[in-house]
Amino acid sequence: MAVDLHLNLITSTSTLPARAGVRLLYVLLETSASSPQIQPAPLHCCLVVDCSPSMRVPVADETMFRELMRRGLANEVMLDGLPVWQISGGIPADLKGRAHSPSRWVIQAVGGAAERLEPRDRLSIIAFADAAQPVVNHHTPSAGSTLRSAIAQLERGDFGQHTRLAPALQLALDLLQSNHTPARSDRVLVLTDGFVEDEAACLELAGRFGAAQIPISTLGLGIEFQEQLLLALADHSGGNALLLRDPQSIPGILQRELGRASRVIANRARLDLRLAQGVELRRIYRVRPALAELSRPPLVNRAGQVPLGALERHSGGAILLELLAPPHPDGEFRLLRASFSADDPDGVALPPASRELVVRYATGAVETIDPALQPLIERLAAWRLQTQALAAAAQGDTAGATLQLQAAVTRLIDLGEHELAAQTAATADQLAATGSVEPGQAKALRYATRRLTDDG
Repeated sequence: MAVDLHLNLITSTSTLPARAGVRLLYVLLETSASSPQIQPAPLHCCLVVDCSPSMRVPVADETMFRELMRRGLANEVMLDGLPVWQISGGIPADLKGRAHSPSRWVIQAVGGAAERLEPRDRLSIIAFADAAQPVVNHHTPSAGSTLRSAIAQLERGDFGQHTRLAPALQLALDLLQSNHTPARSDRVLVLTDGFVEDEAACLELAGRFGAAQIPISTLGLGIEFQEQLLLALADHSGGNALLLRDPQSIPGILQRELGRASRVIANRARLDLRLAQGVELRRIYRVRPALAELSRPPLVNRAGQVPLGALERHSGGAILLELLAPPHPDGEFRLLRASFSADDPDGVALPPASRELVVRYATGAVETIDPALQPLIERLAAWRLQTQALAAAAQGDTAGATLQLQAAVTRLIDLGEHELAAQTAATADQLAATGSVEPGQAKALRYATRRLTDDG
């Protein structure tokens, strides 16, 4: 049975006042694909794993930390005005053997994830630090003993002291493209816990992954990694961005991401937009599965395309457009035509789904926002306030950032997001008291607020 594509269009208002100047319109485009019987596309997953020295340092889990506290070896001290835990005298030998490094959890995760893949799937692994090195290349997951021997290099190999991600991304792109078939879904998962030294080169590569419709999902571990880089890699390529607080969560998160990738029933999805004369596309956001502002597509003859990546069964996405509508006399006018396209698991183009935005201009009309769209617009506003506040705080504008965070708190309370409101309020209080935001708190807030519009 063929895959069916679905496109739903909701606008903030269907009536505008005639001859009243330029008006702002929000347009929500909801996309999904369904097919009860089709077999998901085979997967080629490339894991890009940070193997710098920090990934091999044993980490105390919660049980071990409580034992250190019981023995009086973990004490709370103040550092730069913030409470932190300090381990005195080192970790005793009887406890040290119970501490696992992040790389050990990665090895366990890869082994478990490989067991979930189908024989027709392929797995590649690239290790990186000073340089990038393929550890597993286009491997059949069923070859278990060979795979276990190869991934042991992630913990034993010497990959250098620095953290350079761009060569690994380039190697992943080359590897996936050289082994690509139209019927296969390609995906990259990046795991890192550190500060990479080649951010600009990574961002340039993210655009190339996006153009190739190869999503990069990023897994940031701890509090030292550059969350804005990992968020950008995911957003520019159509992937997911996840925060890992504890290395023990690596196996579960990795299996969940591979599970999502294995449910793909359509590839190379795209949204074609054609704007009427005088209509301006001001901003474009992805609002599901996570909030992000996307780059506006270049327009040729008033038409542009937004790549959407792979489509999973039982999972939809949504794009929100900010349009500036020109003044018109009384009557109905088409402002936008949207067409949603994708390829099935065999690489064959599917029949597109299309919708048109037609609004009525009427003299004396009063603009009202569609109640179905109002909560989404409010959540978008809260996210923008928080994003702008953290950017202002990073630039030293403590007063402005604090006010924006406090405004976000009010909006979040009105939306019923009390837990996130409390988290944002705590960040505002910390910023007002110390003049800075603790890195771990900033990361947690960025990642949590991105989920404001994810109703799945």
